[in-house]
Amino acid sequence: IHNDTYPFISPSRYRSSLSGKVVLVTGASRGIGRATCLAFAQAGAHIAAVARTTSALDSLISQIKSQYKLPALAITGNVVSDATGIVKQVEEELGPIDILINNAGKNRMSRFAEEKDFATWWHVWEINTLAPLAMIHAILPSFRTRGHGTVITLGTAVTDGPVPFLSSYIGSKAGIQKAIQVIDLELKVQGIQNFVVHPG
Repeated sequence: IHNDTYPFISPSRYRSSLSGKVVLVTGASRGIGRATCLAFAQAGAHIAAVARTTSALDSLISQIKSQYKLPALAITGNVVSDATGIVKQVEEELGPIDILINNAGKNRMSRFAEEKDFATWWHVWEINTLAPLAMIHAILPSFRTRGHGTVITLGTAVTDGPVPFLSSYIGSKAGIQKAIQVIDLELKVQGIQNFVVHPG
């Protein structure tokens, strides 16, 4: 069992292909998102980190700049409603985006029949399904103009089987997974790659 990258897959092995690339990561302030930012920075990429928490982002950007001496940008924003503005800011300050990592996500356990506020249940769909699609849609004009781009969206292996009390989480993750599969079929002929990764 590996809890971290081992030498064969060390990010430093990819400096020749990722050095200077601009990588935009949502949900970047902690966990998988933070680790992803640091891994791409180790590989020489310029990082745009997006999250709702300013303090956690500031510490991440400070670490990237001090440890790897690379350009890095913190953006505090709402990936549901601010996708176009986020992409515009990154491209103005760091240059054209090469890789989008849709990591922002939300989980919720509840009995669907007993939900008192449907909007709370639906909000999980907004974060897990709407937000990644909004980010992809916002970045596509730039990708299509340049004829290349990569999108990696975080999914979950839980979509392989129903689990009680996770209707909003599993439903929204299954939705984005299927949407990405269709989008990939439409875009790969234009040099744009879309992937869904199931951690764990």
